[in-house]
Amino acid sequence: MDILKIIFILLTTFSTIHCNNNNNQDFVCPNSFCGDLSVDYPFKLLTTQPQNNCTYIHLTCNNNTDNGPTFVASLPFAGDFYVSALNYIDSYIELHDPENCLMGRLMKNFNLALSPFKAFFHENYTFYECPSESNVLYDFVLPIECLSNPAFATVATARLTSHFMLGHSCQVIGSWLLPVKALGQFESVGINSDLYLTWNSTTCIDCKEDQQTDNSVCALYIRKIMAWRNVAVSDSTTINELPESATATIATPPRPAGDGGPNEPKINSCTELNIVNAPITYR
Repeated sequence: MDILKIIFILLTTFSTIHCNNNNNQDFVCPNSFCGDLSVDYPFKLLTTQPQNNCTYIHLTCNNNTDNGPTFVASLPFAGDFYVSALNYIDSYIELHDPENCLMGRLMKNFNLALSPFKAFFHENYTFYECPSESNVLYDFVLPIECLSNPAFATVATARLTSHFMLGHSCQVIGSWLLPVKALGQFESVGINSDLYLTWNSTTCIDCKEDQQTDNSVCALYIRKIMAWRNVAVSDSTTINELPESATATIATPPRPAGDGGPNEPKINSCTELNIVNAPITYR
């Protein structure tokens, strides 16, 4: 087992990182707990009523998931998602589809209206239905397992041209503008990644005075158990280099400031953290 596998296994089994102020229940802006998991301002449980005038993003707690108590984000026009991770420094949340079919949900006119979250970027993905014996599968794209069957595989790509895909006996299902953290997020093995959204960073004076942590990163890692992934890509699975004629040219937008995740020397007042220099990345 190589070192990358070991690091990945360690990261997927961390349950949480607690800030130093978790032990003090007298703060104006207390943490909210779901089992042994906790969240800080601007998040709180819907049922928590702190004594301040701060505006919060509300979460609920599901105690009955296969992986134990889990925070849930409810999006008004998109439904419920498990919260897999929070990054307070870069203001982003990682959401996991409880049914393990994120791409299927994103195809259903996914709408963030009336939600406190927004997309980093949007990218146009075209979905195709390809015969299971098509040589485009696994060489250039991976099947979306929850939308596929033994005879036909549903795939999605923003890079491969329709001419290339039709030439491999694939038929267009439709195109959707999907929320992505970076261009190409859902290409190839990324088809199994989670949903990443950001929120408008605001500071409430009451909570700012409460949480004097030297700008430390108190990121929440919820159990990222492999069972949540409905598709396991084997070590032998590789995606071929795409021929130039098969790809569409895409302009790369500027990366948002501070988009490197917590791979910075800012984690200095958190506990229950064994690996502090590991970046949050989507898989």
